[in-house]
Amino acid sequence: MLRAAVLIISAFLIASCNGDRACDTCLTEAVMYGTVTNEAGEPLQGIEIDVIAYWLDCGVASRGGTRTGIPRSDGSGHYRARLVSRFSPFTATCLRVITNRRGHSDAPTVEFDVREDLDFHVKVRDSLRFDFVLPSESQ
Repeated sequence: MLRAAVLIISAFLIASCNGDRACDTCLTEAVMYGTVTNEAGEPLQGIEIDVIAYWLDCGVASRGGTRTGIPRSDGSGHYRARLVSRFSPFTATCLRVITNRRGHSDAPTVEFDVREDLDFHVKVRDSLRFDFVLPSESQ
């Protein structure tokens, strides 16, 4: 009798989480946000900000990033990247940022590492503000 009750409850829990990523107990999140400007301090619109989170060191043990879609900066240069990981709470020690503005000569593709700790949690999102300046294409 107890076994049947446990099976029914387990089946209900599995069915209630079906298709809802928020139910995944290992899905953790964090947020990186800020502004993108050029060397003159002008906001850059339409910059794609792709972020890869690393657990051990830059380039070692990728644990997540902007897997739900790559955000773009708005008309004021602001961006907000929702970073997702399938690993239960962990601290990223390096964030690799890859920017791109296809078809615009004032902001070429740039890749750089941000060595800051960012905690990925299930319910509470840690956040990191990071403003950056993209060099002109001639550099």
